[in-house]
Amino acid sequence: MTGPGADLHDLAHYALGSMSLGRLTGVSLGNHAIPDAFLLMHVGVGCKNKATAHLLSHDWAEHGNVREAWTEVGDRDLILGSSTRAAPYMRSWVNRMHPSILLMVSVTFIDLAGEDLKDVVARAAKDLPCPVALLPAPGFSGDMYTGYATVLHAITQRVDWTPDPARASEVTLVGYLFDRYEADHSANLSHLGKLLGGIGLSLGPSPLTGRPLAETLGAGGAGTVVELPYTRPLAKRIRKSLGGRSSVETDLPMGIAGTSRWLRVVGAAAGADASRTDAFIARREESTRNQLRFLMDRWRGFRMAIFAEPPLAAGMASMLAELGMLPTLIGLKGTSLGGREEFLAAVKSDGVALPDEVTILENPSLAAMREEFVTRMRSRALEGVLGSATDLNVLTTIAAEEAGLEGSTGPLLIEIGFPCRDHHAIQPMPFFGYSGVVVQAQRITSARRLWDTGRDPLLP
Repeated sequence: MTGPGADLHDLAHYALGSMSLGRLTGVSLGNHAIPDAFLLMHVGVGCKNKATAHLLSHDWAEHGNVREAWTEVGDRDLILGSSTRAAPYMRSWVNRMHPSILLMVSVTFIDLAGEDLKDVVARAAKDLPCPVALLPAPGFSGDMYTGYATVLHAITQRVDWTPDPARASEVTLVGYLFDRYEADHSANLSHLGKLLGGIGLSLGPSPLTGRPLAETLGAGGAGTVVELPYTRPLAKRIRKSLGGRSSVETDLPMGIAGTSRWLRVVGAAAGADASRTDAFIARREESTRNQLRFLMDRWRGFRMAIFAEPPLAAGMASMLAELGMLPTLIGLKGTSLGGREEFLAAVKSDGVALPDEVTILENPSLAAMREEFVTRMRSRALEGVLGSATDLNVLTTIAAEEAGLEGSTGPLLIEIGFPCRDHHAIQPMPFFGYSGVVVQAQRITSARRLWDTGRDPLLP
């Protein structure tokens, strides 16, 4: 299309998406990842709950709103000037909560009023005992991952990235997506620490990993800085905040091949002994495959759908392919972490081949997902779906009659990503590393079906 209107989006652009969460949700997620931080939202009445309530059901270990407050801007405040509310609320909440850092956001309709909130916050911050970071969170730009990266950038700016790190064999992770204090994330970090230990390295303090701010500010002493994919929305700014320190970019350490690749890349960047690394990887790969071997034939050829952000989707696709399954439908969520090209590049780097008939949807709408689900179930071409509570909710609203599957068990349902409603981890359940492969295989083995008829789903 050329001429007037050529740059307009089609109607699908405006449909409710699989991941329609904005920057404010991401900032809330980042604040949640720092247990002694506090988030003050300069927002209108009602805005805060819709933006951050997902954390309430997602994290059973710690309430998602215990370290958040809002200034409750009403119509009168907006007309007369709402910035005057900021300083008193800042002082009040800092005196009550004693945070290590105060994060602040303002929403779009207040920003459009043209007030100089930045100056008001800067002047008020001079009298506070903790640092203050005013973070942009416009509702018309970016997504949840952009908001999370904004908090990450605010923290990396405060780390002393010494050019001569004292702990040469230590690794720090920049860009870990920490969304709850349950035993999946703590297990991820513990397992990665043990894997690094196997090649002569250690995992040091890392920003936004559920640890107090003072501890994570020690990240600058680590000899190797590893950038995980969740830095992508603000990669240039975050890299600049490292103060000239070099870093190594990696995909997520998921699946057998993906974990081995991650260890080799990090090991090489840190100067680890290559022969030791290879020997350790060979042992762990063999051990992992031995645990899973008896399951392969049961799952071989299962056609699976994955709905997740590109880094997580790539890790899951590689893992499923290694388990003998066929990832035939991929829904890439969000806009700031890349799309089809980034997803395919990560899978290709693992040496894993996707099925020829794979369909990749970029930032799909819920309506498009539903259509794909119904079509594939009608043609008996879908054995399992991995996705967030939002994604799986699309499936649960489809009747067996509509899908032409009366009397069938329907596909497996495995909840992953953010937000989760039903999957919670009270014991170590990593999804990273070699142990993550075994845990996810266990989850698939015991996954519920969309419709439970009591029949063995493996029988014809």
